[in-house]
Amino acid sequence: TCDTTLQDFDKWFYTEGMPLRPMQQLIDVYHSTVGMNGVMEMDFAIDRDGLVHPSHAELYGKLGGWIRSCYGSPVASQTAR
Repeated sequence: TCDTTLQDFDKWFYTEGMPLRPMQQLIDVYHSTVGMNGVMEMDFAIDRDGLVHPSHAELYGKLGGWIRSCYGSPVASQTAR
């Protein structure tokens, strides 16, 4: 299991102005965990009002979209015989 954060410097709680990790770094973490049969647990840093900052939502969406575009369809399908 890999516990990781969207914000840089492993900040688990929302911090105003904290830079976000670059997409390529998130992809590398994904490949080094899920790609090696592990589990990637990413934080979900909400602000004091219980909201997800728009820049965080955008990056979560981009990572999810990237995962679906690469791995959303099976390489091969099996049929019962």
